[in-house]
This record gives sequence, C-alpha cells and structure tokens, in this order.
Amino acid sequence: VYPSINEGYGINAVEARLLGIKIVATRTGAIPEILDGMQNAIVVEPKSEDDLRDGILSLISSRPADNNPCSPEVMDKSDLRHTIDAYLNFPR
Repeated sequence: VYPSINEGYGINAVEARLLGIKIVATRTGAIPEILDGMQNAIVVEPKSEDDLRDGILSLISSRPADNNPCSPEVMDKSDLRHTIDAYLNFPR
C-alpha cells in the first residue's frame, strides 16, 4: 500500500512492479505511468480513504496475475545511472 499525497517519481512503485507484487497506490506523480498495464496494481485518488480501502480489498480477494514487465522507458528511468546523471546535470 502506497498512499502518497504528493509524489515525484515513486521508486517504491517501480520496485513493486519489478517484483510483480500487488500494490495499491495513489494517483500522484509518475505512479499512474509506472503502474500502467500492471494487473496486480490499483491506482486510487489521493486522500480517498474509501478508494484506498476498496482497492486493498479488491487486491486481497483477487487471484495472482502475470504482470507485464516494466517498459524499457520505465526501466531506463529507474536505473541508478540515470538518477546519478540527473542529479549531476541538475541546473544550479
């Protein structure tokens, strides 16, 4: 469960996708893009307790599914070298 109110990239969502584990996350930052097409993921509205509860219950009752692997774009963006380059090239 990843109930962020404000999120930039969401490395935890990338990790969940890479591992193929079930995840309920809020629609903030890049999370919808990261989890797009993942069958064991539900994206809900931030600050919605009802949506979060319903998403959790839905995943608990669902069967495991084969998840699509991350797209090459998501894999590239989650690579540590990309992160280091982004920090080093950040305007000062």
